[in-house]
Amino acid sequence: MGLGPGDPSWIPQRNVDALKSASIVLLRTEVHPSTQLLLESRIDFESCDDLYESSDSFNELYSAIAARAAALPNDAVFAVPGHPMIGEESVRLLTSLRALEVYPAPSFIDAVMAATRASFSGGLQVWNAHDPHGVVIDPRSSQIVYQLDSVEAASEAKLSLMRMFPESHSVTLVSRAGSFDEHVETLPLSELDRRHYDPLTSVFVPAVPSEFAPSFSGLVEIVDRLLGPGGCPWDREQTHESLKKHMVEETYEVLEAIDKGDPEALCEELGDFLLQAVMHAQMDAIEGYYDIDDVVRGISEKLVRRHPHVFGDLSVQDS
Repeated sequence: MGLGPGDPSWIPQRNVDALKSASIVLLRTEVHPSTQLLLESRIDFESCDDLYESSDSFNELYSAIAARAAALPNDAVFAVPGHPMIGEESVRLLTSLRALEVYPAPSFIDAVMAATRASFSGGLQVWNAHDPHGVVIDPRSSQIVYQLDSVEAASEAKLSLMRMFPESHSVTLVSRAGSFDEHVETLPLSELDRRHYDPLTSVFVPAVPSEFAPSFSGLVEIVDRLLGPGGCPWDREQTHESLKKHMVEETYEVLEAIDKGDPEALCEELGDFLLQAVMHAQMDAIEGYYDIDDVVRGISEKLVRRHPHVFGDLSVQDS
């Protein structure tokens, strides 16, 4: 069961009724504003807060919480902050242990968006500050990073975000979203790890325009614009034949950087070489033959197919 993002008024009446009639109410944590409703309604409950002290890692913690919830009788309630199916690792684990009936509630996402007064019509990526490597950040999408519960977590999230967003990019830090003591602050991304944090702190990062997104997809957008109507006259005049000499030149410059043992030069030259590949692919995309996604898909499938000893069950002795 979800308990909403904070203020008890966010909890649906259906959930309140179920809490009152449950044989046992087990909270993932009672350190959450929604607990006030249970106290005011004199609903008895237990919590898993003791497991936070005895567990050595988050994996161990959530496994222990899921195991405790799995042992509950059928007429019991396991209640978590927000929406039970959003950002709740203990519920994800619990679903593999027993059948569940899910009682939804508004999530922290709803509360964060309401607090920032931001709106978006594109993509939205939501990820845990404690797992910054678990997401491939697309700067063309807005971001919500949750569980910024420490300076360390905020710092790791900032470093990941700054690979794709400018350090001056304005972000909105939201603490205790959806609660009576909600706090909202707009600040540069570079200052994200210089504030006070708790488990109910999230940050909203607005998307950047496609052509300024420092990612592979952003590069493709830039090339599309160069080759399209209103683009660069020189680029629009090029053909596969006219670009052949540039492909050769860029190849030699890559080899020269390798021979020099210069990583910075190699990084730059690989970018120039990559541009050639994208140019050729997008020129054919305009003609409707294929696009860069087909190129990437083709080589990905080929790599998997040619390495059954890595991606399959085949055993090999050596190289």
